[in-house]
Amino acid sequence: EKSSQTYHRYGPLDGLPQQAIYAIAVDSAGNRWFGGDGGLSRMDSGEQWTHFTTVNSGLANNWVTAMAVGADGTLWLGHGTDDDRVSRRNLDGSWQSYPSRMAAVEANYAAVRQTQNGNRLWTVVGSEVWVEYLVYDGAQWLDRTPSPATVAPVTVVADSTGTVWVSPTIDKEIYKWDGAGWSTVNLYTILPFDGRVTALAVAPDDRVWVGFEERPGFPYTNRVAGYAPLSDLNAAVWL
Repeated sequence: EKSSQTYHRYGPLDGLPQQAIYAIAVDSAGNRWFGGDGGLSRMDSGEQWTHFTTVNSGLANNWVTAMAVGADGTLWLGHGTDDDRVSRRNLDGSWQSYPSRMAAVEANYAAVRQTQNGNRLWTVVGSEVWVEYLVYDGAQWLDRTPSPATVAPVTVVADSTGTVWVSPTIDKEIYKWDGAGWSTVNLYTILPFDGRVTALAVAPDDRVWVGFEERPGFPYTNRVAGYAPLSDLNAAVWL
């Protein structure tokens, strides 16, 4: 709990069936949603659990790796890189399925634009919806793949100015879209580490935070992780 600075661990003994959790979201009613390797779980404000799988719901896949919450509480779920389908749970409890994220965006453009929480399905930037490097403006898809990129990005985030930050699979670089073109930030020149960028996040003050992982070489086999604000990499913290 943020107010009391306390933590509570939930597991099988608390009613959570998943062995691994890949996506977490909170809707406007205060329901806490957990997606993982065993479907979708909801813990309501009274801490009562409800579980959804392909057996008892319209969930397209029990592997839930991404979650976006609409302004009205509609839930959008992604199922990993091997299954690009999107499951949609409506407020009345009904379900819909779309063959891909692009299909879901095209069919629900206005509603998708209201999903402002960070998620792996898409990134909302003003009137645009980014699905990896493809951008839908309500009428057409635009391909904004930067020239160095050859595979899908790890993370796409945007700040309040509309600047888009992308963590590609290249170990030590971050791409920046300023509305007109791409530039590259090479973290290794500022923060030497033998590893890769694993996550990006934008704070309310528009500071961009970088999560990274270092992989020490022989004879060490353990890994260490860290984070840093992109505006001040000297403030990096190793964990």
